[in-house]
Amino acid sequence: MHLRRRLAVGLVLVGTLHAPAARAGAPTSGSEPTASTSAATEEPVDNHASRPPPGLEAAQPEPPAPTEVRGTAVERPPAPAPPVAPRDERSMVSRGLPQQLDLSLGWVAGNVGLSLLLLLLLVGAAQLFNDTIRANHDDLARRLRAVSERLAALERLSGAGGVAPQLVGFVAVAGAVGLLADPDVSLSTRTAAQMVGMSAAFACLVLVYDGLAARAVARSSGLRFRYQLYPLGLAVAVGSMLVSRIFHVAPGVVYGLVAGFVFAAPVAGRQEGAAYARATAVTYATVIVAFVLHREITGPGVAGSGFASIALDTATAAVCVGGLQSAVVQLLPMRFVNGEKVAEWSRIAWFGLLVLGLTLYLQLVVRPAPGSASWESVWFGAALVVAAVGLWGMYHVKERREERRGPTGQGRSDELAAAG
Repeated sequence: MHLRRRLAVGLVLVGTLHAPAARAGAPTSGSEPTASTSAATEEPVDNHASRPPPGLEAAQPEPPAPTEVRGTAVERPPAPAPPVAPRDERSMVSRGLPQQLDLSLGWVAGNVGLSLLLLLLLVGAAQLFNDTIRANHDDLARRLRAVSERLAALERLSGAGGVAPQLVGFVAVAGAVGLLADPDVSLSTRTAAQMVGMSAAFACLVLVYDGLAARAVARSSGLRFRYQLYPLGLAVAVGSMLVSRIFHVAPGVVYGLVAGFVFAAPVAGRQEGAAYARATAVTYATVIVAFVLHREITGPGVAGSGFASIALDTATAAVCVGGLQSAVVQLLPMRFVNGEKVAEWSRIAWFGLLVLGLTLYLQLVVRPAPGSASWESVWFGAALVVAAVGLWGMYHVKERREERRGPTGQGRSDELAAAG
């Protein structure tokens, strides 16, 4: 009896302990199956069905990077820097020469026509200048006496010391022009090379133009000559390049005839004119050779290869520009240059040489090709016209005032009395 009671109590306790677990694990009647139960009853899902084939996983494009994340800009990697261009080591004179040249018949004919117009303008200004000087020679001599005396003293001083002081002055002026022609002056081999190139160009122009003419006169006359530095030419050379540098005119004005050769006795005008006509023709040939050489070696990166390349580039450019400018100025019919002497020997030769010089200058420097004209390079011609007109206007106004005053200075009072 007692054993049965104990077994019954044990069964009751065991049933009590297993009842909550059964109620929690099994669904009650009328209730929905749980997630675990439904998952167990569903068919298994093949997870590999939604994946791409093995060979296409790497070919899927990556999503674009967002430009903004919740209002904050995402920094993109910087773009690669463009390649650095080689530094242009050339002088201002060299940079002003053209890279393209149009030698077609129509273009060259246009430059010839423009050279004829420039010839009329320059010759007219030169004639006006000469007439004004002749008519007012005494007054100009009085006004410029101090300047003339100083220039004469400088010439005597330069000639008294022999050739050495004149060569020093020549190199100093050529070096100063070379410094002015350097766009970026610095203590470097580039600046030194440009100074050497400018000195070589000046020496070449003096030897070709004045040297050949002096030797021709010496052979025909038997007279001896000596080297002479021209102080006025030195001032013109430095001042011309300085003005070109200030107004950013490239290639600028390179007046290279800062020295020459003088004779111990006067030389006939026709004899000297023939010599300078031949020297001008040789100068034009030298200019053409220098221009061809310059085109062979020029370029922004070519001149940076060494001292010799920069010096040669500067020298050829200066000979080309300075030779044409100096020859054209020397052919003008003015008293202090050689144009009147050449015209006295042969007017046809003078006219042909001047037209040829102007045409070469327009073709090689001012107007080489369509779309590349640089008319500011003829500012020295415009300066001559302005100087001639200004000098004539000054004396014209002075003469009108003297006419109004009358011989006794009472002209104005007489006019007022007559009017009253």
